[in-house]
Amino acid sequence: MSAIPRRPTGLQAGDVIIAVNDRKITGSADLRNHVRLAQVGSHVEIDTCVMGCPKR
Repeated sequence: MSAIPRRPTGLQAGDVIIAVNDRKITGSADLRNHVRLAQVGSHVEIDTCVMGCPKR
């Protein structure tokens, strides 16, 4: 068992988005563009960095 407490799913304050659909995010404009290009209702995979650890 892991000693790290679980937290609720979803984005939380302080999370850093590092990739969208396996494409590296280089800044806020890049993130906006990736989200803008997604089709409404489509599945988008977001990779985040939580407390220094990449997480999917």
